[in-house]
Amino acid sequence: RYRQHHTTMSCMNAKQQKNSFSCDKCHHLPTTEWGALSTHQLSTLSGNKTVINRKAGEAIFSQGQSCQGMFCIVNGTIGIQKQDQAANTTLLRIIDDGATIGHDAFFGTRIHDNTATCLTDVQLCFIPEKPLDGLLNRQPQLMTAFARRLASDLQHADQAQEKTIHLQVRARLACFLLSLRDRHGEVDDHGNLLISLPMSRRDIASSIGTRPESLSRAIRNLHDT
Repeated sequence: RYRQHHTTMSCMNAKQQKNSFSCDKCHHLPTTEWGALSTHQLSTLSGNKTVINRKAGEAIFSQGQSCQGMFCIVNGTIGIQKQDQAANTTLLRIIDDGATIGHDAFFGTRIHDNTATCLTDVQLCFIPEKPLDGLLNRQPQLMTAFARRLASDLQHADQAQEKTIHLQVRARLACFLLSLRDRHGEVDDHGNLLISLPMSRRDIASSIGTRPESLSRAIRNLHDT
């Protein structure tokens, strides 16, 4: 079972704070690429980052926009989307707190080829490119950590493509829901797994490579099973 939540675009400006907390105190640090930095380098990172608060529906960066640095997600969930020439939007992946986004553009052309949209209210830390370049030059382990991340991203993209080719819509939907279980799921008093989806049905359909009407049939099939 799932609960579906829709987001709306907020017209409020993002609230920004400079250095509201130290990077070496972040509870996400051990599981991130930034864990490769020394205490002194983390202090440098803290001194150059900006904390940003965004509302659900707001974009962090947009497709075609110049990449000015990277973003670490402190709290919240972000959807990475891509639009084709016919203005069709595909939800490529869902990113939760503890992850860094914008790294693909930063290490590539420095132009974002996708859009990062807040699926929930989000708090992020923005690290601009100049101090980032300095840290990467002084700490090869940080570059190695991001190289592993880029390789992992490519592997997950290959796996997603394989599922789209070989699995039926119902199986792809089941895989998608299971991927959200740990971060967005809870068990009710009757032992049912409830997954709160911070996105529209159209987004879900695009994420698993199908049409909304096919998704609706797959949902009914799962419910009747």
